[in-house]
Amino acid sequence: MNRLDESYKDRVKALWRAICATKFVNDDNEPCQIEEGLFVGSAAAANNKAALKQHNITHILTVAGYIRPAHRRDFTYKIIEVVDTVWTDLAQYFDECIDFIDEAKRSGGGVLVHCFAGKSRSVTIILAYLIKKHGMTLSQALEYVRSKRRQASPNAGFLQQLQKYEQSLQGFMDSEALKTQKALALQAAAVRKLLKNETREIPPLPLRTQGKVTSAPVEIPGQSSSTAPEDYQAQPSTMLEGNDQMVPSPQQMVSSPPRLSSPKRNRRNDGSDSSSRASFWDLDGSGKRRMLSWH
Repeated sequence: MNRLDESYKDRVKALWRAICATKFVNDDNEPCQIEEGLFVGSAAAANNKAALKQHNITHILTVAGYIRPAHRRDFTYKIIEVVDTVWTDLAQYFDECIDFIDEAKRSGGGVLVHCFAGKSRSVTIILAYLIKKHGMTLSQALEYVRSKRRQASPNAGFLQQLQKYEQSLQGFMDSEALKTQKALALQAAAVRKLLKNETREIPPLPLRTQGKVTSAPVEIPGQSSSTAPEDYQAQPSTMLEGNDQMVPSPQQMVSSPPRLSSPKRNRRNDGSDSSSRASFWDLDGSGKRRMLSWH
């Protein structure tokens, strides 16, 4: 008889907890905004059509079993039938739930993630989303969600799954960062090699040193043109036979190349002009001296 009494008491307590939970859920019928386009709530919030429309919610993600869509014609639903126990493997649904949230946002609407009470299963999906999309740690994401919804409290099994999910994402991001670093290093090496090759193709500019001309060979009257530039000493200016022009030295020609001078013009007795013979020294692109003259 005592055993029947104890069993009866346990059933009454369970029924009372269910009634209290139902009353609490019915009172908690407003979607709780986590960020732009993302909401979390209870089953009662999922039934509140007016509030859903008011928040521009177009998609509903149900993370619970035995909860039928209340407004199938008005919203896009995705249902993950799981129970709230520490043995439930909810991590296998993380990525597809995150894709569903992204789809709702891309369409310009919002999404409500809900379970029965809106504190364990639905909150776990929200945390997985924040960890993956915003790079938060589990502790940062949980603190942030609790600042928006104080009821948030995933069970111990879901918290362990979130920790493993965070670690897997961190390992993936580290590998991607390493790949990016290697790619940048290869690009930098290719640029350095290209710049080095281009520098080799550029001809060196003529350099001058004291008493020497370090450029192309210069032809000197009476000397062979094969004289090496470094062996050639600057010569003093000399007079050219048969002409009253002063011959500049190669050093003078390199430092200040001669400019074309206008021929002197004389007036004849009959009033006409005649050009006297003129000559000058010029330095062409090859670095050789030559004399131009006309009458």
